[in-house]
Amino acid sequence: MSEPQQTPDHGQPQGTPAHYPPAQPQGTPGGPQPYGTPPYPVAPQPYGGPSSPAAPRPQPYGSPLAPGGSPFAANAAGGAASAPGNPLGRTAFLIAVISFAVGALVALVTPLLVVSGHFDLADALGTVVSILVLLGDVAALVLGIIALRRPEPRLLAAIAVGIAGAGVVVRVLSWASSLLWYLY
Repeated sequence: MSEPQQTPDHGQPQGTPAHYPPAQPQGTPGGPQPYGTPPYPVAPQPYGGPSSPAAPRPQPYGSPLAPGGSPFAANAAGGAASAPGNPLGRTAFLIAVISFAVGALVALVTPLLVVSGHFDLADALGTVVSILVLLGDVAALVLGIIALRRPEPRLLAAIAVGIAGAGVVVRVLSWASSLLWYLY
């Protein structure tokens, strides 16, 4: 085999443009390493294959242009400013939180109404609010399940499903226990 001819002025192989830095052998300690090459010598591959195949490295957080990647990728690339996230999951989350807050507020106010002697008002308010809270929880549960099936971010939808599912279970168990007390 013949060595590439060196030009006396740059130390570059002949045919290489002069503005490129001199080539360094791969695997030299202390020298700059090209991306994807290990800092240690690699045994040559049989049949003339590459001595260090550049395997694609897995991205820990996904590609910024892929769905579910960085929500700021479109803005950084000069794209339109859109709200990141899952709007259906966000809606389900808001309905679940509002429904929970209304139910908790009525649960705090009911003992005050009973102590003040307004039994009929406490019973009517509890029944009406309980029906509204159950409807809100069912709506949030359905919207949350639909939002979980979409490829968008799912955190708020999952929280909404948890809150609304627990609310539905609590309301149904509460009505069942009240029904048992009325039957006895």
